[in-house]
Amino acid sequence: MRKTILLIYLILIATVTWAQFEDYEAKEMGHTSTKKDTTQSGSMFVFGGDLGLQLGTNTMIKIAPAVGHYLTSYLLPGVSITYIYTQDKFYNTRGNVVGGSIFLEAFPFSFVVLHAEYEKLRANFSYLTQPYWTDSYLAGIGYRQTIGRKGMINYLVLWDFNYSSNKIYSNPRFKIIMLF
Repeated sequence: MRKTILLIYLILIATVTWAQFEDYEAKEMGHTSTKKDTTQSGSMFVFGGDLGLQLGTNTMIKIAPAVGHYLTSYLLPGVSITYIYTQDKFYNTRGNVVGGSIFLEAFPFSFVVLHAEYEKLRANFSYLTQPYWTDSYLAGIGYRQTIGRKGMINYLVLWDFNYSSNKIYSNPRFKIIMLF
């Protein structure tokens, strides 16, 4: 857990430092900022998602493409589909999780993300007699790093408000989403 928190901290420091360097470099060269309002840069749709990979005794592969549409420059709703493959070599089990989600992101400041998400997942594990459905009610806050005119990387810390025994995620959940 400490290694994960340290890695996220280092990524955040690196992106903040890079953003400050870009602003400094533009000022030194006499250029004005070329960043524009996202809704004025052409298409208001963004595409992307998140990927996950964990290898070892516990293997996890996650693919979650997403699409969003800016309602305003401060509000981004979207949808995502999710596929997760898991394998535990110690217990000789494997499983598949599929589903989808709807999300809403708000940007009260250029670098702050407020994220809310409802996710419906179907889990099918080899040690169960039948698959089951589970809901996740995720909410949290994060850091937004803009890329170009409409691209972004969001580093999120989310809390799952599903307190049942069959939930998929543990709290807190760290998520990195890229949208372009």
